[in-house]
Amino acid sequence: MIFGQVILFRRLTTAKRKLHLHQYRRIRHRVIKPRWSTSTAWNKDAGKSLRNPRLFLAYKIFMTNSFYNHTMQANIPSYVPQIQGFHSRADFSTLTNVFGPSPLVRKALPSLLKDPMNLYPMRNPVRLKEKIASWLTIDPSMITVGNGSDELIAIIPQVLLEPGDHCVVQTPTFFRIIESLHRMKGEVLTVPATDETNFVLGQRYIESVFAASKRTNARITWLCSPNNPTGETIELDHITWLSRRVPGLLVVDEAYQEFFDPKNNLSATRLVDKHDNIIVTKTFSKAFGLAGIRVGFAISSPHLIDALERWRLNFAISSLSLRIAEAALDDISFLQKVHERMDTERTFLFTNIDKLPQLKRGGHSKTNVFILKHTNGNLFDLLLKRGIVTADFNEMNGLEHLGFVRITVKTRSENEILLQALRKTANGHKKF
Repeated sequence: MIFGQVILFRRLTTAKRKLHLHQYRRIRHRVIKPRWSTSTAWNKDAGKSLRNPRLFLAYKIFMTNSFYNHTMQANIPSYVPQIQGFHSRADFSTLTNVFGPSPLVRKALPSLLKDPMNLYPMRNPVRLKEKIASWLTIDPSMITVGNGSDELIAIIPQVLLEPGDHCVVQTPTFFRIIESLHRMKGEVLTVPATDETNFVLGQRYIESVFAASKRTNARITWLCSPNNPTGETIELDHITWLSRRVPGLLVVDEAYQEFFDPKNNLSATRLVDKHDNIIVTKTFSKAFGLAGIRVGFAISSPHLIDALERWRLNFAISSLSLRIAEAALDDISFLQKVHERMDTERTFLFTNIDKLPQLKRGGHSKTNVFILKHTNGNLFDLLLKRGIVTADFNEMNGLEHLGFVRITVKTRSENEILLQALRKTANGHKKF
């Protein structure tokens, strides 16, 4: 098809070619450069290379795709990537569990590597579902497994949203949630928790989320608790109250739940068997310390899970990843240890940070992540000059131009390095 169009293009009269090139230039000047692009050809030679008719036609095809354009025009900020060529003293920008996975997982690895690698993984990972079900006291039919919770966050709108449907999302929150809704041409209404209220997600805030959902007849209302990036949590009673009133589905992202509630006593998964409009997404990437294996899962009523299962890619998760996740569930007590260690280190950091002038925390985090700003300067740049990398959230949803950075709680030695830099920053030192 493309080559036929190229031939037709070459046979056009000179006048028509000029007209087509004029239209092409108009399209080219409307381009929003994808934030993930690092291509030298794109960055430096786009103008020259796109004069090639073949490239132009391919380019025109994706630039006239309404789903692509809807997402690009939303201009959803992503996380600032790691700075290339910069040797940091400590990196607090990535949301990982610095304590790593359970020792039993490492011990099981040699035997797992003996599994045959020439076979495809299971399309329906029954053993993993049964272990998750046993852990959370639910039925396996209420579980679907994905390539990280990212895959599930992406396919929920693909299956359950029509273009033009209204969606309500709390902010600030995980950018992938807003991005996935825009990719299906959803009309996204954000409900911000503000700096003035210290990003509290209490009853008054939940009532404002409900009001927005009711006013727009929202097909999907999406929460994140514990929240990324503030670490704030929503009480289970408030989630229950909202689930009974929203006009459509209620999705709750619980990627960080086990840092805060290792036994999941306060998890929205406790509501799924009584409320068939709730979907809860969870992951092995955070408290389990297994971000590298890319395994997440969603919990909901069997009929919704069946719909998501039918849409998922075949063989999206490797056999080794599935087996490692199973091994992690053999040591659930490890989550309690992670919770206790993280709670100790977070308390240590907050106690010391709260003593420093000109620094303000946003919210009352109960997980391994929090936001912080300098009241008289750009904290991201100030820390970077001292060799400390954080995530710059000055342009992120719900935090625009507020000067916040996102910081991950780490080990004691690393946290002390951060505090040393923060003390010098707060006291106005220009050199480290």
